[in-house]
Amino acid sequence: MANLLTLQLASKRPDIRRAHEGCVWRDVDGSVCGRSLIAGEQRWLDWFDVGLLAFSDRSPVVKVWPVPGMTLDMARAEFDRMLRPIVLQALGWQALHAGAALTSEGALLFCGRSGAGKSTTAYALGQMGWTQLADDQVVWRLHDGRPKVQALPFKPRLRPLSSVHLAAQASARSP
Repeated sequence: MANLLTLQLASKRPDIRRAHEGCVWRDVDGSVCGRSLIAGEQRWLDWFDVGLLAFSDRSPVVKVWPVPGMTLDMARAEFDRMLRPIVLQALGWQALHAGAALTSEGALLFCGRSGAGKSTTAYALGQMGWTQLADDQVVWRLHDGRPKVQALPFKPRLRPLSSVHLAAQASARSP
């Protein structure tokens, strides 16, 4: 189901006044940046900088009502980078703020605070022949008693100095 989640622009904004609040997410400065809402089987994610997203476990379609100025392409980028794992977690997956590389033995995950080097490590291992599996978000669940990581769409995001250093290393290895 993870790869099947698609974001779709919705028209008439739903009435969410009868929904009760679930989780609240805070930004690094402590301000609230999003919240989940629940009413029966319907669930919403109200992400203040993106818009209202509606989803349920009955459909792979996630509907979005973007905030003013947010295009569908911009909403998709935020959905892929950050919101898809939150929706998947609400649908039964586990989500980690992590980078990951695929080895011959399975996935190797790197968890830590922002700026700790998760993305850089996963990217560097990708440059050494492993497959970079995730940059910032990893979702997984148990399958036959073993953890199974689900690859999600991502674009590697490196800090400028890391990008320059790893590009220099790649050039030094090239014949």
